[in-house]
Amino acid sequence: MDDLTKQLSSFIADLQFEDLPEDVVHETKRVLLDSIGCAIGGLSMKRGKIARKLATRLGGPLESTILGTNDKVSCDNAAFANGELINTLDFDAMCGGHVTPHVVPPALAVAESVGASGKDLILGIVLGHEIGRRIRIGSPEPYQSIPEGPNKGKINWLPVWGYSACTIGAAVSAGKVLNSSQEKLANAIGIAGYFCPPSTVKKWADTTPVAMIKYGSTGWGAKAGVTAALLAEEGYAGNTNIFEGESGFWRYTGNEEWSPEKVVKDLGKRWVSREIIYKQYPCGH
Repeated sequence: MDDLTKQLSSFIADLQFEDLPEDVVHETKRVLLDSIGCAIGGLSMKRGKIARKLATRLGGPLESTILGTNDKVSCDNAAFANGELINTLDFDAMCGGHVTPHVVPPALAVAESVGASGKDLILGIVLGHEIGRRIRIGSPEPYQSIPEGPNKGKINWLPVWGYSACTIGAAVSAGKVLNSSQEKLANAIGIAGYFCPPSTVKKWADTTPVAMIKYGSTGWGAKAGVTAALLAEEGYAGNTNIFEGESGFWRYTGNEEWSPEKVVKDLGKRWVSREIIYKQYPCGH
């Protein structure tokens, strides 16, 4: 097991609800309510309707609810539908990007399926945000605004970047609600890192009209995270050296640089949930 996977999985396994600062708990309740509202709004849109229809077609055990409906499907299919619904209006909260629609649905769907407590749900969401965002922090900033000159205000984007790390955050969110061991959490991280989508954000930014898939399917990321956590719980082995070496996660997701020390800096002290911002209107903040 590489050092980063060991540090992250140990932190995730050991953290308890009582360890969370009060303001982090409060902010997580806010982002959960905001996400539910976004999902309900998404039900009226074509993308949301398609996601709901497909999830109900795929079905499964009636264990988890599609938000805003009476539909119950398997926990992974509920995570898919809810991940799509939360992001459909592009009104979802931002945590260094669209981490929230990837990590809230897995915790919510798995919590309902296993009868977890509200504290378990909040803890899963906190850790999903924490890990999904922190892995992104280990890579170069994906874009910056030009400060002066004729192109002042224009955004310069890295040629390759995306939301691959959010699938790992989704697996952590689900795995913590399942109360997985450190070993199983490490395997879930390794599995999710192989499930994650390619880095498509720059292609999305350069393409008009924008397709429903946008910068990637948030529903797929959420569903993949649940699947990774469930596989690990059953004993499926993932690559627990996923961050190690020149061909590690950072490289195969398109980054030229990687700073693992930034991922764990102030872990358990600086909470990324405190950095969540809410949009004033869809598609902008």
